Amino acid sequence: MGSEPLPPPPPASKYPLKSAPPRPIPQVSRPSGDMMSAVPLGDDLGIEAAADLKQNLAPHLAQPQPLLLDAGKVQRVHTASLQVLCTFVRDRQQAGHSTGFADISHAFRDAARLLGLTAQLGLLASDNDKEHKVENAA
Repeated sequence: MGSEPLPPPPPASKYPLKSAPPRPIPQVSRPSGDMMSAVPLGDDLGIEAAADLKQNLAPHLAQPQPLLLDAGKVQRVHTASLQVLCTFVRDRQQAGHSTGFADISHAFRDAARLLGLTAQLGLLASDNDKEHKVENAA
C-alpha cells in the first residue's frame, strides 16, 4: 500500500492560467539604459492573495520581452503564492522568456530562502541571507 510510487504531476498546460486584463506596468531602467517592464506584487502575498496573483500574472506569461517582478513591498508571504510565482517563472523560462526581480523585500527573500525556492525563482544568493535569520514558525 505505501510502496506504490505516486503518479507524475499533470503537465502545466492541462491547467491553463485564466487571462485577466493587463494592468499598467511601471517601467524600470536597466544599467544599459533601456526600459524593462516591472510587475508590482504588492505588499501581501498571503494565501488569500494566491488566486489573484495567478490572474494578475497570466497576461504576462507569453510576453516575449524580459519581465521583472517587483517584490520590494512584500511584507507577508505564504507558500501558495510562492508556488504560483515558481510556476510562472518556470513556464516563462520553458517558453524562452526571461523573468527576474526588480526589487526584493527581506520578508520575500527570507520566505523563499526558508522554503528552498531561491534557485527556482532565480534569486541570487546574497550576503544578507546570512544576516537575516527567520525563525521557523512551525
